[in-house]
Amino acid sequence: MVALSCTAIQARACDLVGSVWELIEGQDRVVAGETSRQAKIAPRIEACISSLSAENWKELRNYRAAVIYVLAGGGSARLKRLLQDHTIEEKDPPLLSASLAFADGDRQNATKLMTPLDVRSYPPILAGHLALVRGGLLIGVDNKEAARSLAYARLTMPGSQVEEAALRREIAISDPSVEMDRYLLLARRYQFVYSHSPFATKYWQALTGALSKMGLGGHLAELEELFKAAPAGYGFELHAALARTSIQMSRPDVLKAQTQAAAVFAESAQAKERMKLYQAALRVMGGDSPPSDSDLKDVDASYLNREEAIILKTLRSVGARLGAGDEPAPAQAATASHDRDDTPQFQNLEQSLEDSGKLLERAGR
Repeated sequence: MVALSCTAIQARACDLVGSVWELIEGQDRVVAGETSRQAKIAPRIEACISSLSAENWKELRNYRAAVIYVLAGGGSARLKRLLQDHTIEEKDPPLLSASLAFADGDRQNATKLMTPLDVRSYPPILAGHLALVRGGLLIGVDNKEAARSLAYARLTMPGSQVEEAALRREIAISDPSVEMDRYLLLARRYQFVYSHSPFATKYWQALTGALSKMGLGGHLAELEELFKAAPAGYGFELHAALARTSIQMSRPDVLKAQTQAAAVFAESAQAKERMKLYQAALRVMGGDSPPSDSDLKDVDASYLNREEAIILKTLRSVGARLGAGDEPAPAQAATASHDRDDTPQFQNLEQSLEDSGKLLERAGR
């Protein structure tokens, strides 16, 4: 009788749906910046999955809870075995098989099973997870449909880990040069709600990469506004990228502004070393005296990225030319020749720096 009583209590205690909901709520708190409290939830869910009978698995609520658990990052091994021995009978459409394929990294099969789904036909929490995964699988295959699926995911589950992940993915595939208003809307939503998410670094990486390719367009002020809340490293990379663009476009006014903005974020030793390069470029394009050999030798090239290394070589060449007029002395010409590069990128940059320096030098006479 005692044994039967204990079994009955355990059966009542195994609430798969409630435990999965608790897991989801815990994940939502994590992306809001709170401490994770999920360490004990997953083992409880795993034990519950093992204890449910074939009759229990016929209940749609348990089947759907298992799908959500897998899509939310839960273990797949036990559920896979339960499918194989027919303790769980797959439903139509095969949501659990699709979810397990996704969890196992079988992208091809997961995409095949997920793409035809009408996620709007499911309850919100299940629909949100399905739409998020479906949208992610379609990235690079059909970005328009991926964006629609991700948008549905975030609108279905606002303030959740699903929305946080959907926003990051949607931002990553959006082109700010084509749809700036929407891009800003998504970015501002992310920063307002999820700035303390442990995944926020991925957001800043995507944002920095996209905006550094934008050039000096009309939305520059709005884009820079987004980076006022950025960690120092990402703020520096954005302004450094815009500074490089201003050098290539012969825009000393923008170079000055971006060099000053980058300096605010230059906290690391590497960033401070790289600042020397941009300050040297500003002296050339601003019409001041060309950078001396000692200025440029003082820049540690090991800290520079590929584009900055080209700028350094160009500054050495242009500095020698501007320092001696249009016809450098033989020794200076040899120094310039040693630093020269025949690549189009080097030649274009050299011309930009030289033209800017000469123009401003003449204007100041």
